[in-house]
Parts: sequence; C-alpha cells; structure tokens
Amino acid sequence: MTIWVPALDDRPGPRYRAIADALHEDVVAGRLAAGSRLPTHRWLADRLGVTVGTVTRAYLEAARRGLLTGEVGRGTFVRGPAVALAAADPAGIDLAHNHPPLPTHGPLADVLQRTLAAVAGRADVSALLGYPVDGGLAHHREAGAAWIARSGLSADADDVL
Repeated sequence: MTIWVPALDDRPGPRYRAIADALHEDVVAGRLAAGSRLPTHRWLADRLGVTVGTVTRAYLEAARRGLLTGEVGRGTFVRGPAVALAAADPAGIDLAHNHPPLPTHGPLADVLQRTLAAVAGRADVSALLGYPVDGGLAHHREAGAAWIARSGLSADADDVL
C-alpha cells in the first residue's frame, strides 16, 4: 500500500472533492505512479480526520474522473497520468449514465417535451421501459451481422449479441 495522505488545509469546498483534486494533482505530478495501491478508506479517513464515507465518495469521484480503478478484495489503484490528463477535461462527456443532457429551453426542449408526451401516450409504453431480451432483439442482431459483413467477415445473426 502506498502511504499517501493529501494536504487539504488550503483546499476549498467539500472534503471529498478536495481529496479527489489532490489525488489528481499528485497523479499528474508523478507523486503517485500508475499501479500504486492507495490507502484503505478507513486508514485514510483516520489520518485526515474525516468519515469513511467521505473517503469512499472521494475515491468514487476520482474513479469517475478516470484516475482510479478498484478491485474487490485487492484495493484501489492509480490508473496513471495519461488517463488522469484525459479525465481532467471538465467538458468531457460522462458516459456513466445512459441518458442525454436535458435541454432546458429552446427548440430542443420543445421537441423533447412533445416526443416524451407522444411516447407516454403509446399503448405499448411498458415495453419501452423494460429490459431487452437476453442477446438482444432479432432485428438488432441482424443489423449487427450486416455491419460485420461490411468488413468481409461472415456472421449469422444468431451468433451476434
């Protein structure tokens, strides 16, 4: 385990974000190398005088930024500076959630409102809210097989997920 204790005294804002920001800076500066195992949540919380939940939230934020990876039973590890630099872009797109950003005004907001109202009024709306069948829908698998065929390979729709 790497003995890493960030200095948080001059950092404004929530403690979890200060820990995640310090982690980012230390990875980019090379003070934390790729593959370094970070302290346990409980150990770091004790050293910083914060709750275990604060450290957990900080590690989750750092993982969301692409700085860390965790393995159950093994610990939390630094991913590396190249990943950290790429994750530092605040204008990046967060693909952790499966929904688009919601427009709050203008033509896109109007279209979204009309579309959602139309969908809500459909008789089969419950089918849209459930999970798809295992392996995907037949017409999706057929489209996948056709796409694979464009590369010169042969694939049967029954073999595509």
